[in-house]
Formats: sequence, C-alpha cells, structure tokens
Amino acid sequence: MALSVGLGHVMATQLSSDDLSRNKLVVRQPVGQQPAWWRRAVSLNVVALLAISIAFRVIKLGNVPGVNGDEAWMGVQAVKALRGDATLSLHTPTGNLLNWVFFLPQLVTHAIAAPSFSLLRLPAVLSGLLALPVNFYLCRKVFGARTAWISTVLLAVLPVNIAYSRFAWDSCQTVLATTCAILPALQAVYEPERRLRWLIRSGLGFVASVIV
Repeated sequence: MALSVGLGHVMATQLSSDDLSRNKLVVRQPVGQQPAWWRRAVSLNVVALLAISIAFRVIKLGNVPGVNGDEAWMGVQAVKALRGDATLSLHTPTGNLLNWVFFLPQLVTHAIAAPSFSLLRLPAVLSGLLALPVNFYLCRKVFGARTAWISTVLLAVLPVNIAYSRFAWDSCQTVLATTCAILPALQAVYEPERRLRWLIRSGLGFVASVIV
C-alpha cells in the first residue's frame, strides 16, 4: 500500500510537471512576485479610481443635485445659533433630537464663511472623504494592506457613498461613524493587550453611529 501510494505520488508529480511544460499553463503568483508592470498598472488604476471618486464628490457641489428642505434646515439652525436666535430648535421637524455630530461642523463652517449651498454640504463632503483614510488605516491593522486597499476603493466608488457625500443630511456621516465602530472592535480581538483601548474607540464610534 505504501509503495503504491508513493509511486502514485511520483507519477502525479511527473504528470503535473509534464502538463505544465507541454501546455504552458500560467501559475498564479503571489502579489509580491507579480511583474513590475502589472503592479504599476494596478497602482495607476487605484489612483485613477480614487481621483475620479473624489472629483465626483466635489464637482458642482452647490447645485448638483438641487438643494432640498431637509438640507437647508440644518444650515438655518446653525445660523440661528450663531445669531443667538431664540427660535433655534433642538429637535428636528419629525421630533428627533438634534444631531450634534453633524450640527457642530455646520456651526463651525457657517461661523467662518458666508452661507451657501456648497458650504451647507461641506461637512458631508469632508465626512465622506475622511471615511476613506480612516477605513484604510483601521482595515489594514485588522486584515492587511491588500484588503485595506480593496475595501477603500470600493467605499470610494460606491454610488450610494458618493451620493451621501453630496447631501447635507444627518445620515451622510453613517459610513465614517460605522467604520469607527466596527473595525476597532475587530482590532480588539487581534490585540488583546490593548483590548480596552480599542473597545473604547469602538464604543465612541457606536455612539456616533446611533446619533447620526
């Protein structure tokens, strides 16, 4: 039995070698062993996709799409707060508590610049852009560089993420907040010696996710 298994193994090895040499089959190589031209091509594609996704987030921000009442409401409350207007509402028209995670950036931007549609959407753009490096940093610590690049590019090019980066809505910060909640919790598993620190960060991200 042992002899037959050994002979079978040798024959299979020889057959595989012959097949490879005869048919010139291409063996998939690890990323680090790919040709330099291939790595450059992938890098250029990644850079191009990220650049296009960023452009789609900022081009004609003030009028594409048209501004709606839900967006303008938060800007109006920010202006009221800066003017000390007593009619400032701490609840949304539907009765929800004011989203302070989104309101504070609106307050800061309206304090340093004149109101405009582009200014109204600036916190949404910044949140959408900030989600990309934050995801890359946290995802790389948990899953490695390759997965971090793949997930970051996917987050960048997803149409729904681009759209939410152009709307001054409470939920426009969802991607950033949930990234800060999920990935630190996973990192706590990989770094038990720093588990408390990562869980605190995850908890803060969870609170922000609930608020937004």
